[in-house]
Amino acid sequence: MRKYFIVLGAILVVFLILVGCSSGSSEEEIAAAVEARFEIAQTETAEPVPTDTGALGIPATFTPVLPDTPIPEPTPEPTNTPLPTSTPLPTSTPLPTSTPRPVIDWGSHLQGKSPESFFKEGYDEFNSQTYYLPQTVGSGLEIVVFQYDGEEPGMSWRASYVDDDWIFMESVILRIEDTNYHFSDRFSHFDVDTEVFSGGRVYEGVFFPFLDTDIEIVKNLLEAGGGTVRLSGSDGLKDIELKGDSVQIIFAALALYQALGGEF
Repeated sequence: MRKYFIVLGAILVVFLILVGCSSGSSEEEIAAAVEARFEIAQTETAEPVPTDTGALGIPATFTPVLPDTPIPEPTPEPTNTPLPTSTPLPTSTPLPTSTPRPVIDWGSHLQGKSPESFFKEGYDEFNSQTYYLPQTVGSGLEIVVFQYDGEEPGMSWRASYVDDDWIFMESVILRIEDTNYHFSDRFSHFDVDTEVFSGGRVYEGVFFPFLDTDIEIVKNLLEAGGGTVRLSGSDGLKDIELKGDSVQIIFAALALYQALGGEF
């Protein structure tokens, strides 16, 4: 196609030259006309500038016209499904409480004797304290009763050792049936009183607290009908049976404590 336009342009130039020569045009006018016509021919025969069609053959400036497609409605989010409620833990079953033992009338275990008959009464003016000590002193384990003026009565254990030789007591253990009750942590050997009686017999004695829970020990002693106490020290030991009068005096102390207004 381009060659066709070039040939056509050449023929037209020759024709114009011939016309110009016949009409008496000057050479300058003919040259100017040829040049102008040649420029027109160049313009008409120029190849169109290809556009960038891209990989798919579509011009880069091509904007497709899309049909009006309705925008789909957004799918609503699911509502929050409530979480299943947790199954409540089973409530703990309360442990069965131990049935408390009935209050014991300790005076009923004294074989008709009064509690006071087992003790001798004294008064400490310096401490404003009335005390009740066993009538006799011997080896074993006892309970003494005391009361400060205007106050509730109290009790204390006393372990006593009377013999010919010292044991320098450091430990007291009460055994009732198959159970041992240790009292050694309630005193030290520095708390032990010592004395020498006439005839050369020696005495070792120590007081230590009677705790609220100790009432159960005495109840066990009552139920078992007695027990054994072991007094031991750096120089020996001695076992003493608690039975008969030695058990009665323990029960008498509790009866006297009740008579003075004490409660368990």
